[in-house]
Amino acid sequence: MNDTADLKVYAARLPEDGAPQAAEIRKVRDALLLYCYCESRPGAQLPEAATKPHGKPYFPEDQSFRFSISHSGTHVAIAFARDPSRTLSIGLDIQELRRIPESCLNIAKRFFTQEEYEVLAAAPDEERRALFNRVWAVKEAFLKMTGEGLQGGTDSFSVLSGKAIADRITRAQTVGFLCEPALFSSECSAAVCCNVPVKSLQSVLVPEEVLFPEEQGTRAADSGRSDRS
Repeated sequence: MNDTADLKVYAARLPEDGAPQAAEIRKVRDALLLYCYCESRPGAQLPEAATKPHGKPYFPEDQSFRFSISHSGTHVAIAFARDPSRTLSIGLDIQELRRIPESCLNIAKRFFTQEEYEVLAAAPDEERRALFNRVWAVKEAFLKMTGEGLQGGTDSFSVLSGKAIADRITRAQTVGFLCEPALFSSECSAAVCCNVPVKSLQSVLVPEEVLFPEEQGTRAADSGRSDRS
């Protein structure tokens, strides 16, 4: 097992003209996943994906490619790394702030630890939703890393160190090392948990024309025909 990990987080944005449709989300997600995969294997075809018992995706034919996918609102992101030992585990979660209700304290009372609830309750009103958003993103990232998903229980561990988000999350014998990509706007929280310390983290926002070059060519051709008509 490697002592550290070199992680990458690549993200893409969906159009903001209304709520994204499921087919559109899948299209961008699959294109982004192929882009990430081909970075270490140029020209490769994306292997057939499978899921573990609690929904963690993986490639049975290429288990050295370790990844985690998250989507929230108009954001899609993938955290990934190559690990020949196949022991690296990654969990990524992103959460758009606008999706968090004003009544987030009631949600925290049900799904957070007592310590986390008390910190949120004491936070100024104008800061509470943003803090809730970060805590929730870190919890989901940790549970994705372990492979349990939400069934692992968001109230079974705390992600706080005092009043701040910890950079090392512990539950029983499981440890997750946290990093928060500086890729998203203040309206979106992102958290990546890894089962080893993160040596480096590269964050990239991949533009639409890179993911769908053929569509850009079609649009350019259509525009040219329109100009000549």
